[in-house]
Amino acid sequence: MPHWSRWLVVGIIALIGAALFLTVWITYAGVSDASDALVRGQAAELQADLRDEFRDLEGAATADDLKNLLTHYSDRGLLYIAEFNREAVISEAGQSSTSPAKLRASIRSTQRGGPEFDDSLVRLVLRAPRTAARTRRALKGRRRVNARIYIEFSPVEAVALRKSSTRSLVVGGTTSALLIARALLVLRWFSREDRRRHEEAEDRRLKSLGQMSAVLAHEIRNPL
Repeated sequence: MPHWSRWLVVGIIALIGAALFLTVWITYAGVSDASDALVRGQAAELQADLRDEFRDLEGAATADDLKNLLTHYSDRGLLYIAEFNREAVISEAGQSSTSPAKLRASIRSTQRGGPEFDDSLVRLVLRAPRTAARTRRALKGRRRVNARIYIEFSPVEAVALRKSSTRSLVVGGTTSALLIARALLVLRWFSREDRRRHEEAEDRRLKSLGQMSAVLAHEIRNPL
């Protein structure tokens, strides 16, 4: 096989591997963007629904109210919900991902940056809607009216989408690496074949030189 055809075969295999990895990576990046959009959409939808729920409550939310909300929205990934003011948490339900000591810091960072997506968890702070009943009850209980709602939820669909795209990236990357490794092995095999043929040609040349030397020695020895 000519040298240029060998390089052509190796280049095609390597190009297929690189193209496969590039395609999988572009798909992964697109799925990541779609997953982020899905998380923001789920956060906005959950925020609107919870604000409606709090608007229907009579006064500040109790622990039982939050437990009912947690149970009702558990199928949508709601894991923790709390109502708080500047002083402390007023009521809560569920299990927070952070310790009580770090909860306020997590709430403050979420307030500054908006929805916060961390691996498979989203943290979100929203303003509790003001109603006349909530204002009267809050004033009687000497609680601040400007309460906030802090929630933690798992974006189930977005997490599943990310896991699927990650698996595709791993499979595509592995296949691409195998193709490139195969191209390198083919190139190495071609090199070995060239070296073997060169050694065989060298052996034949030395053998011919030896035969010629023997013939010359015989022809020179006969006249003498």
